Amino acid sequence: MFANMNNFSKFLKLFVTILILFSIMVGCSDSATEEVPPPTNTPVEEKVTEPTPRSEEGEPIHTEKSITILTDEVRAPIIEELAKPFTKKHGIDVEVQMVEFDDLLDTYKKTADTDEKTDILIGPHDWIGELVTKGLLLPIEISNRQKANFLPSAVAGFTFQDEMYGLPYAVENVALFYNTDLIETPPSTWSEVMAVADKLESSGKVKQGYIMNADPYHFYPIQTAFDGYIFGWNERGKYDPNQVGLDSEGSIAAAQWLGNMVKDGHLVGNPEWDTMYEMFESGDVAMLITGPWSLSRIRESGIPYGIANLPGELTESSSAKLAELDGLPFVGIQGFMINALSENVDVAKIFVTEFILSEETMQELFEMNLRPPAYLPTRRNIDDHDLAAFARVGSNGLPMPAIPEMSAVWDDWREALRLILVEEKDADVAFKDAADNIRALIE
Repeated sequence: MFANMNNFSKFLKLFVTILILFSIMVGCSDSATEEVPPPTNTPVEEKVTEPTPRSEEGEPIHTEKSITILTDEVRAPIIEELAKPFTKKHGIDVEVQMVEFDDLLDTYKKTADTDEKTDILIGPHDWIGELVTKGLLLPIEISNRQKANFLPSAVAGFTFQDEMYGLPYAVENVALFYNTDLIETPPSTWSEVMAVADKLESSGKVKQGYIMNADPYHFYPIQTAFDGYIFGWNERGKYDPNQVGLDSEGSIAAAQWLGNMVKDGHLVGNPEWDTMYEMFESGDVAMLITGPWSLSRIRESGIPYGIANLPGELTESSSAKLAELDGLPFVGIQGFMINALSENVDVAKIFVTEFILSEETMQELFEMNLRPPAYLPTRRNIDDHDLAAFARVGSNGLPMPAIPEMSAVWDDWREALRLILVEEKDADVAFKDAADNIRALIE
C-alpha cells in the first residue's frame, strides 16, 4: 500500500507527534479558561486612632506627660493645691519642686539644661534679664486683649527687649509692721525707730524694738531713706549698670545707721525669718519690715498690729540742705516663667497661658496666697485694708532692676549686711568692698 515502509514509518511517527502536541495544547487551553472563583473580600478591622486631647485654645495635650514647677517654700503647697483641677481635667500630673527662696534662682540656672530641669519657674521679674540672656526663658505669647487685664506696670516688669517673659500674678512690696499695743504712733524716720527701740528695750517691754536680718530686699527702704541706691539711672530713665551706688554717700549713711543699731544692742546677729516672725508674734519684738506674704501667719497669731509707711530720714540731698526723704521699697512683680529648654513646652504653655490665665484660677491664687494681684479683674474685687495699706506704701516704690547685671548684686550686698550685723566689718568698709566686688563682676 505504501511504496516504501520506511517512508510510512516516518509519516506515522510525525502524525503521532502532532497528535500529542495538539492534545497538550487543548489541555492547556481548557486549564487557562477554567473559571477562577472570585477572591473572598474578608473585612479588615480598621485601627481607630483616638483624637489627641486638646486645650481650650486647640493646642494638643499629650496626656502621657507631666510637668514640673520650681518655686519656694511659701508657694509650693499653694501651687500643689491650685494645680489639682488642671490634673483632673487634663490627666497631666503636676510635680512641684521646692527650694528655699534664696536658692531658687541658682537652682533653676544650674538645672535648666539638665535631666533635672523644671518646666516652669515661679519668681520675681528682676530675674528675667539674666535668664533671657542665657537663653533659659521662653516668651509668653498672649494677646493684647489679655495683656490689658493686667496692671501695665506688671506687664512692663516682665517685658525685656520688647518680649514678655513671664505671666504676672502679684505686685508686691514691703511695709513696716508694728505692735499697736506697744506703739501708738509709728515712727516716721529711722532715727525715731532707734529712739523707740531704745525706749521699749530700756523699759523691759520687749527684747528688741526692731528686728531685721541680712536681706537686701528688706534693707533697701532704709538705704533709699538715706538717699542711697543700688543702680543709678541713665538719660532714658533706665537703670544704668555702670552706676553702682552701694558705696554712694547715702548708701554708706544707711549702712552706718545699721552699724549703730548693732553697736547700741538694738539688733542682735543675723536671725532666721522664722525666728523674726515668732518674736514679733509673741510680742518680744515691736517692729519689723515684711510683705503681704506674711499676713496669714501674723493674723493667725492674734498679735495686735498695724501696717505703716516706711520711715524716711532727715538727710542732706541734692534738692535741699536738709530734707526728709521717704523710704522707697522695691516693687516686685511675681509671675510664672517657662523654661525655653523644656521638653514639655506645649503643656507648660497651656498651664500658664490658659489654666493660670483665667479669672477663676487667678482668684483662687489670690485667696490662697494674699498678695496684691496684678490681674485687674481680681484686683477690683479686693476689700482688705491691709492690702490697701501695702498698695499705699508701694505707690512710690521703685521697680526692681530687671537688667542682667542685677544678678551680680545680691550676694555681695547680702554679705555686706551680714558682716555689719555680726560685727565682722565696719559699715563703710563692708559696703565699699561689696561695691568693688559688684563692679568687678559686671565688668
